[in-house]
Amino acid sequence: MATLAAAGAFKRVWSDPGGEYGRGEFVQRLTHYQHLWARYKNSIFEDQLFWAAYRRQYGMYRHTRSVYNPVTRLVDFYAGIIYPGVLSTDGRRLPDGVQLAIPLAEDIAPELRLAIGQLWQWSNWQTGKSLFVRYGSALGDVAVEVVDEVDRGKVTFDILRPELVKELELDGTGNVKAYTLEWQAHDREAGDYLYAKRVDDAMIAEYRDGELYQYDENIPAERANPYGFAPLVWCKHRDEGGDHGEPAIRNLTRIDELNGLASHAYDRAHDILNSPVLFSGENIGTLTDAVTNTKKADPYATGSLTGGNAGRESVKILKSGPGGTVATIDLPEGEVLSHIDRLIAGVEQDHPELSMYEQLRAQAQVTGPGAEKLVGDTVTYVIDARANYDTQSIKLHQMAVAIGGWRANTGAWGRQLTSQQRVFAPFDLTSYNRGELDFEITPRPLVPMSRMEAMQLEQMEMSIELQRSMNSGDGLTQLGAPFAVPTEPER
Repeated sequence: MATLAAAGAFKRVWSDPGGEYGRGEFVQRLTHYQHLWARYKNSIFEDQLFWAAYRRQYGMYRHTRSVYNPVTRLVDFYAGIIYPGVLSTDGRRLPDGVQLAIPLAEDIAPELRLAIGQLWQWSNWQTGKSLFVRYGSALGDVAVEVVDEVDRGKVTFDILRPELVKELELDGTGNVKAYTLEWQAHDREAGDYLYAKRVDDAMIAEYRDGELYQYDENIPAERANPYGFAPLVWCKHRDEGGDHGEPAIRNLTRIDELNGLASHAYDRAHDILNSPVLFSGENIGTLTDAVTNTKKADPYATGSLTGGNAGRESVKILKSGPGGTVATIDLPEGEVLSHIDRLIAGVEQDHPELSMYEQLRAQAQVTGPGAEKLVGDTVTYVIDARANYDTQSIKLHQMAVAIGGWRANTGAWGRQLTSQQRVFAPFDLTSYNRGELDFEITPRPLVPMSRMEAMQLEQMEMSIELQRSMNSGDGLTQLGAPFAVPTEPER
């Protein structure tokens, strides 16, 4: 399955699980990512010309702006909930109940645990893990490339926004078989140029403005791939069966409808506030004159009543003859505001993650297991996303450890390895086939237990275990010693 470049337009969601439409619409996909990122940054609709086509395409109010935007909250929720906690330099669990962000299974080989911990340190993964999820949950897709830094004697992770992946080929299980990266770069001598890199299982090639280009005098522009695999993972936040995933936000139509209605209502309110006041009598001054006098007396006042702000600081007054009355137009209320409230409630129901912590705060006393039952709908979404990120994280670490072991054992890092480099020595590029890189990331609770809850659970488990030992065997056991069942004496 390959993703190629072509022209396209806006899309609210991907509606092509098979990937046929997406594979021929690279430019359209870039626009889609740009759209989603603007929602996360709350800059959507700010560029009137850029978003004009989108508003026309979906029949939106032409002055729609982002009055209500749950995307930032939702994305930041996932960035914090997928890998909560901190990382250790040796991959071991932390003392005193400190939560390990990526808990490795207990049966992992000790040497593999050390190598993974070193990757975390070299890649600053304490920060990177959150960015990894932030891109994925905001855009639906995120890529991470293993960077073989031979000159520095390190192997690190490079998190890539999906817009940089121009071409992508996946196998049936989501492994990357080939990819092309492309972005605008700058050189002091040559100026701006288009950088590209094509990688597959057999070859690596680098380009400049579409032509093969040797960036390093020691590295050919086109060379054999020494790893035997494409060192990149492609993670989908929500997998719907195609090459591309879906972001954390759902049902954008409802959000757009809400913002269009709210923007229209606010604009109407401004119109009403700016409507004229009917006043009776003669020689009636205007508020503009009064404000002008005030500003003359206030040397710190800013703005000019004769400029663009004059209309903001004046009230239109219509004079009438004797017997007239003062009258204004009231602000709208009722059905419009009620409908906006219903739309907001619908969006919150579509995304139970947004109200999870609010629900927990409303409970005076709730334990970790009890909390997960309370927010069960959120648990479903989080578990699904965690599975996708964990699967690709395991592949990422396996590739990096294999490359690090190969470099450590071939002398590419020098004859004298540092203590950090030596942890990769037990591995090489064949370690994966021998099963030496197998490990699991264990599940973690959505709401971690407190130390008190953990101690109570441990005491309960000990009590249950003791009770089982007392009731084991054909007879009864008391504190581990056999206890015969009394029988009726013979007569």
